[in-house]
Amino acid sequence: MKETKSPLTQTETVAFYGGSFGGALPMILLFVTLAVLSVLGYSSGKSFWAAAFLSLMVGFLLIKDKRQYQQILIDGLSDQSLAMVLLTFFVSGVMSVLLTIGGLCDGLVYLAVATHVPAAILPLCIFFLCVLVSSSTGTTSGTVAAATPVLLPLAVTLGCDPALVMGAIISGGYFGDNLAPVSDTTIASAATQECEIIDVVRSRFKYSVIAGAISAVLFLWQGFRTTQPITHAEALDPSSLLGLVLLVCPVLLVTMMLKGKNFIYALMFNTILAALLCLVTGKLSFSLFFDAEGVVAQGLGNCMNAAVLCMLIFMVIQILKVSGVFARISAVAVAKCRTYKQAEGIVGFLAMLGAAMMGGGTYSILLSGGLARNLLKNFQVARTRGANLLDGLACGTAGLLPYGGAVLYAVSCAAATGMVGSEFTAFSFIPYNYHCMLLIAVYWISIIVGFGKKFEKDEAR
Repeated sequence: MKETKSPLTQTETVAFYGGSFGGALPMILLFVTLAVLSVLGYSSGKSFWAAAFLSLMVGFLLIKDKRQYQQILIDGLSDQSLAMVLLTFFVSGVMSVLLTIGGLCDGLVYLAVATHVPAAILPLCIFFLCVLVSSSTGTTSGTVAAATPVLLPLAVTLGCDPALVMGAIISGGYFGDNLAPVSDTTIASAATQECEIIDVVRSRFKYSVIAGAISAVLFLWQGFRTTQPITHAEALDPSSLLGLVLLVCPVLLVTMMLKGKNFIYALMFNTILAALLCLVTGKLSFSLFFDAEGVVAQGLGNCMNAAVLCMLIFMVIQILKVSGVFARISAVAVAKCRTYKQAEGIVGFLAMLGAAMMGGGTYSILLSGGLARNLLKNFQVARTRGANLLDGLACGTAGLLPYGGAVLYAVSCAAATGMVGSEFTAFSFIPYNYHCMLLIAVYWISIIVGFGKKFEKDEAR
């Protein structure tokens, strides 16, 4: 058996028929095919597998040296981010099933019915709660992991639209991902633009509040428009309150992340805790844990659609990385730059392009941050301004990508609750991700009209 070649370096580009565009074509094809399939009603996750595999076949046909293709796909599958995504899929999938069989949803429904909470305001309340969690932890995925197993079953059981609820959860998650001082994107944007994190957060606050406030109004409106309240007479059984003991798991998950524990540490710890609590309360048995249709099998099975799609997408993204298309577009854009507004527009475009290429905001910021700093420096644009444009537009774009890491994770978490079917995909709730849409709108309006513009001399005062 021949020895596998060493991984391609980040700076090495691969030749494709059609040049850089040929290397970008598999990703373009994937995005278009996913959209077309959704419109035509092929909304199953397995249909999306076929779309991603088609992109891989096209990539093979377009690459000039076919011998390099094996290593490109291997590099895509060996990406550490993919390993992290799959690990969170599997662990959170099992935890979600444990919370369900433990009766947490039943206990919350009992409280909601007994206290006459209007179901129509739940999407707004969920958005605000997720804003608080994400602003404290700085992570969209952590917010989705903590909120979805608890709040999605509660809201859907009371008559809310699951797509609207997931839109509220991921919108709230991206609020803090963009603004929190402990967020990866905040740290990356501040570092690449050579400024202090506290200055970035302070200057970014107004943009986040504008987008968040409008999002809140939209969630309130959609809540009243789409919710069909369901009466649950059986929910008034006081014995269901026992399930509330499991509420300690998502609360402790957030607390541990606030204390600096890494995500997997906190997630695994609370999955074990949920299993122990289910054992103590008599909800979990030996057979229920090990059975072919048991807790673990169901938890892993619920997230398998998203996991396979994620692996295929990371291979497509790797093709894009080695194509050199980003460097080509960047060089053309910089050559055309003549004014500070054009410079800001180019930075915004590169932030969105990088997020679309990489499927995430942090990588986009790291990819285009150095170029953005040098470009804006030529026009004396304030460093915090550059950090805000990079972060706001990268986060906004990442949250609207059907193949984005946090978005796929949200699909997996929703499926793990058992409250949605296989037809529920990223396209189901992306139209309700108001905060990400509004981040993009607010920052582009800011670039066009000059709202919030600031120069180096202003920061020096």
